[in-house]
Amino acid sequence: MKMVKQRSNYSRFRTLGLTVTVLIGAITPAGWLPQAKANVADHVVISEVYGGGGNSGSFYKNDFIELYNPTGQAVSLSGWTVQYASAAGSIWQKTELSGSIPPNGYYLIQEAAGTGGSQSLPAPDAQGSIAMGASAGKVALVSHATALSSANPAGQTGVVDFVGYGTTANAAEGGAPAAAPSATVGVSRKSNESGIVPGEGNGWDTDNNGVDFLAADPGPSNALGTEGSPPDQGGNPGDVTPIPVSEARIAANGTVVAVEGTVTAIFEAGGQNNVYMQDETAGTVLRAADLASKVSIGDKIRAAGKINQYFGLAQLEAKASDVTVLQPQSGVPAPQLVTSADFAADKGENVEAELVTLRNVTVEKNENGNYTLKDDSGTFVSRPGASLPLAIGTTYESVTGVVTYDFNVFKLVPRSTADLVTDASKVPVVTATPAGPMVAAGTKVALSTALADAIIYYTTDGSHPTRESQTYIGPIQVDAAMTIKAFAVKDGYTDSDVASYPYTIQKDVVRIHDIQGSTHTSVYSNQAVNGVEGIVTAVVKSGSSVQGFYMQDPQPDSDLRTSEGIYVYEPKASAAPGDLVAVNGVV
Repeated sequence: MKMVKQRSNYSRFRTLGLTVTVLIGAITPAGWLPQAKANVADHVVISEVYGGGGNSGSFYKNDFIELYNPTGQAVSLSGWTVQYASAAGSIWQKTELSGSIPPNGYYLIQEAAGTGGSQSLPAPDAQGSIAMGASAGKVALVSHATALSSANPAGQTGVVDFVGYGTTANAAEGGAPAAAPSATVGVSRKSNESGIVPGEGNGWDTDNNGVDFLAADPGPSNALGTEGSPPDQGGNPGDVTPIPVSEARIAANGTVVAVEGTVTAIFEAGGQNNVYMQDETAGTVLRAADLASKVSIGDKIRAAGKINQYFGLAQLEAKASDVTVLQPQSGVPAPQLVTSADFAADKGENVEAELVTLRNVTVEKNENGNYTLKDDSGTFVSRPGASLPLAIGTTYESVTGVVTYDFNVFKLVPRSTADLVTDASKVPVVTATPAGPMVAAGTKVALSTALADAIIYYTTDGSHPTRESQTYIGPIQVDAAMTIKAFAVKDGYTDSDVASYPYTIQKDVVRIHDIQGSTHTSVYSNQAVNGVEGIVTAVVKSGSSVQGFYMQDPQPDSDLRTSEGIYVYEPKASAAPGDLVAVNGVV
């Protein structure tokens, strides 16, 4: 996705690679906005620590320390040092730094090598000879070259950032050290409160090492943006023979594999799509950009890419070009009937990424979007999307969803209201894929219901469907604005409620006033838009870090009900007031 910009005097265009989320907002000066607590640092931070280099079982030959600059300006590191002390020590060794760290960029410091490991680090920006502890230690980023003193340097002059890691570290920010790493795992700073998001930096800083860092596979990056990663172990994705999903799940990180399976769920996360797919052996998460427009729930697909255990969740990281639809709407597999006991730490792996159903489930409480649910076997956790809240105290006859692994807990993720059944004697509501309302001309809409062998009746003119209406036998093509209404029936069950899905054809050229519309909720909500033009009117910052910008349409319409301004959330934007930009993103 790209943002194209030029100065308002219409000089030549420049192209910047950006992933952008467009958020609806009124035209308000940035200084008047309520500001969230600034938990993204406004200074250079220690983003990754790895002391297992060269140890038995390690991949990299050297220990390393990585820095990250979450600000919008380059920062000179001339005269700075990184300093290391053992977990309980007070004697500090130092490595001198030079040069600068780019805005929203990294800086790699290579330390001592061991006798193990097979892979060299990317070209380091600085080199030292400190032999760091693999499982515990302390690292400080200091803006001078004088050795620190005392076991806990927090508060000493010039200490820019400090990390204690491992359970035996006697000092750490917030009094809580980061998790214990090993020869194969380092500690990495989070991108945001929820975790590490590829492409979103590592600047989360609440001044508590235990909260701000996670144990993760080492992934060193230098100031040039060169990343270290295991070499491909399978060649070109397009040349790989498919294997069962169960085998792909346990392949080593970085292994190129191909799998075939049926799509059971699609979610947006971090500017990419998480597509849950499964075959007869297991399930996995396929992660790639721009997949939602290519695959649908019920499609049988083939995908090739690299396996990555993303904090314990098996993911197949791919490009959209390496995903092929083998059979459109082949049918969603019947969900596996499980109980809360199947979400236990020692059992959840058996159902991870698969479509499951639990019966007689009561919603007990909600803590920050994590719902505690109870069935006859105990409790488990569900994390539905923000648009699908569960009702506290409600008992559902059945709850369906896919199983994810999040913060060391197996969790159920319902996909839509059809997954939440309060009356099992009633046919579940009909769902449409895509659900609209904004689609491209020629889009084909698939209807389905969770009850096998139910018959779907529908209309496309907005009229109320009956058993005399058209019987659904295949996808419905949308060439003009229409409203699909549908319900499902099956002998022995009460007919489902009527579901209504309005569709509007997206314009070839979308303006800001089209997105804003004349009502409170945009018809483009959750829809991808491309090439939306505007002139930047203000850049929003948190400290020195850019959070996004406001832009205004240079070609307003005549409708007083439609706003001509919009806010673009993009922490890495380099736009300035007066720039004419064109933005791709999701509303």
